[in-house]
Amino acid sequence: MLHNLTRLAAFARPLALTRGFLLVLTLTLVNVAAWMDARAAAAPQPFPATGPSVREVVEFTRLARLGLIGLQVERKLAISPKRDQAFIVTRRALVDRERNVYELLLLDLRPQQLERRALGQAVSPVPLLTLEAAMDTNDAQPYLQDARWVSDDTIAFRARMDEAAYQVYTLGVRDRRLTQRTFEPTGVASFEIAANLGRVVYATWIPEPPLASGERSLVVGNRSFYSVNFGQANVGSQRRPLQYAVIDAGAVGPGRRLGEAVAPIGAPMWPSISVSPDGRWAVIPRFEAEHHLTWAARYPLMAEVAAMAGPALAMDPRSYFVRPQQWLARRSVAYRLDDGAARPLVDAPDDASPANPSRVDAFWPAGGDSVVVAGTHLPLAGATDSTASHVIEYWPDTGRRAVITALGGRVDSVRAAADGRSFTVRLERGPPRSFARGPGGRWQEVNEHAAPDGSDREGHPIAQGWRLGVEQGPDQPPDVVARGPHGEVARLTALHPQFSTARWGSVRPFSWQDERGVAYTGGLLLPPGHDASRRYPVVLQTYGFDPRNFYLDGSNLADGFSSGYAGRAFLAEDILVLALPHSLRMPGEAPEVAVRHDRAAAMVRSAIGALVSRGLADPERIGLMGWSIWGEHVLNLLTFHDLPVRAASLLDGDSNSLFAMTVVTGHSDYAYRRFEATNGGTPYGEGLARWVAKDPSLHTDCIRAAVRIENYGPSSKINWDIYGLLRRQYKPVEKVDIPGGAHALAHPLERMVSLQGNVDWYAFWLAGKERREPLLRTETSETLRAQYARWQEMAELKRLDAAKPRCAAVAGGRP
Repeated sequence: MLHNLTRLAAFARPLALTRGFLLVLTLTLVNVAAWMDARAAAAPQPFPATGPSVREVVEFTRLARLGLIGLQVERKLAISPKRDQAFIVTRRALVDRERNVYELLLLDLRPQQLERRALGQAVSPVPLLTLEAAMDTNDAQPYLQDARWVSDDTIAFRARMDEAAYQVYTLGVRDRRLTQRTFEPTGVASFEIAANLGRVVYATWIPEPPLASGERSLVVGNRSFYSVNFGQANVGSQRRPLQYAVIDAGAVGPGRRLGEAVAPIGAPMWPSISVSPDGRWAVIPRFEAEHHLTWAARYPLMAEVAAMAGPALAMDPRSYFVRPQQWLARRSVAYRLDDGAARPLVDAPDDASPANPSRVDAFWPAGGDSVVVAGTHLPLAGATDSTASHVIEYWPDTGRRAVITALGGRVDSVRAAADGRSFTVRLERGPPRSFARGPGGRWQEVNEHAAPDGSDREGHPIAQGWRLGVEQGPDQPPDVVARGPHGEVARLTALHPQFSTARWGSVRPFSWQDERGVAYTGGLLLPPGHDASRRYPVVLQTYGFDPRNFYLDGSNLADGFSSGYAGRAFLAEDILVLALPHSLRMPGEAPEVAVRHDRAAAMVRSAIGALVSRGLADPERIGLMGWSIWGEHVLNLLTFHDLPVRAASLLDGDSNSLFAMTVVTGHSDYAYRRFEATNGGTPYGEGLARWVAKDPSLHTDCIRAAVRIENYGPSSKINWDIYGLLRRQYKPVEKVDIPGGAHALAHPLERMVSLQGNVDWYAFWLAGKERREPLLRTETSETLRAQYARWQEMAELKRLDAAKPRCAAVAGGRP
């Protein structure tokens, strides 16, 4: 959805794509369609009994994300300060009980226990907390999150206990005592807790329904379609301001407010909070609208962000049709927690971007009377004329600051050693830089990194030469493993005993090139007993493939963002899956989505060609799925390119249509800019002809594939225009609405509806199969028969549509 896409932007690591020409096959589409429709109309074949089933995929135990280590690097385990314990959080779906179950598990890292485990003796994780979630609908907002160690005996986290709003809790490791630390009616968005447990500093939401109590009308102004039409009862559609607050240990009720409420820029990823060990000070980034344009003109890193993801004030200085939503200039502010007094650390912005708004960029060195902040600019005055980003040390009691070093790029994250006497700065580009306290207390750069600087997979040092990490691979589900100094291996978890490639299939790298010589590598999922002499139906799943990560459904760039992607469940129907790679923007290429449309077309066309030429795929049985921004690219591929795609899915996907643009009025400055850049201007005046040529909703006569459209959540309306126009033309299209869902589906039943629906869709269109056994909770034999009756009617409509001449846009080679 566009309102979820904007936070991903396309900034530091573009999730974006492109467009090009397509493979010319010897069979005409009319003959292909007629041949396949005859197969679809034949006697339905029963689904095979081999696994994995959709239910097994949905109920697969996952290692939950504890947070991010910098830019898009997931943290899935947390090691105690003494490094003799660690914890993980698992999430397991229970379809029959309609809930997700979270478990916080404690791992013993003492060397003797690791040695026992390495010898094969059972040393199981200890359950510390179990949380059942009945309304867990959003994978991006799990019921238990932001878990971290506060001390060797205390773990802090945010959670929704008993379906209530998010609050901060602490859990005693030895006594298992659970203590609620915040009491905000609207919940807590982010938090930090002092090392002495004396205070919690947090951000809470302020409700902003469009209609005040007693009102029956409103003036819309620059408020968004989403907030006005859905925000009265659905708080998720409101543009709720954030209020920072502090609460003392033992207090009950709302905390003391810190400063004024701030707009939810960059939501739903909030700026990180840093609290001094003694609980006297907090450092929090604050957005600064009044300085945005001035700072963007002065600082190149700030200008880059403003142009890409925060153009509202430049596009619309009056805030008449759009207001800042995605990004504004921001700087670090120190709050004295006793009285709420605030002072900026510097009169200049930081270098953060919407791709990494929650980065950790501050820590309190040993002693706790100063804070080190990385990624801030310095005021441009007098002798200070460097526009580079810097690392500084700041003493909030006196307001004194000292420059530690200038940086050669944008900060990704800062990681400090446990003793607070050294730290490592990771940059988005370039090698990490480490610093340690030298004589006289000055920071000196050192060659060796002072702290682990990667994800959990790289292994963290614990004790006596052991290292702890999360091990996984495309065919290896993630588990926690410790490796000893002499090659010992202690496997601390076994979360997936049911998994085996003999029944769940396997993944192998699949490489190819497009006509420009650009190389790609994706992941090809093969079923058990794959017959190399046979051409299979193939579904192309988009949005990314990481060859280091386990592949269950997709994308495997980040665990859980798999709405609609059934992954290995397709293998049970003898359908191969090609998971396409992630980034399509080439070095030196423009960042616009229109350019990525071209790259997407080149990638998909060449991928299909490689699958066919190597004898893997039947060219008449190709499917294509797109979620989020890839939904937009898939829609453009289906509309403007002569692809041999028989069936497709748009999964809560974006669109560059006029309808989509109008509903983001007042909602997303980044999306507004992207629409106009993608379609060559505005849909009026001199840009009209270019817009008409590129808007897919104005060329739905070009779409030949059978299209499944899914929308999640009450405010999701994108692609309603595409659906209505396809229905008007008697084209095969199915729309499935999941009103309670989120952009990243999480509820077990909603995931079953989406994943099983897509398995059914592609089994029907690509393999002529019909499922006879009801599998969903509300499903009956009658509803199944009705599903296939609809689809058989669509198969007839597809035959009629295939006999028509090609549309003008495709026949004429536009756009």
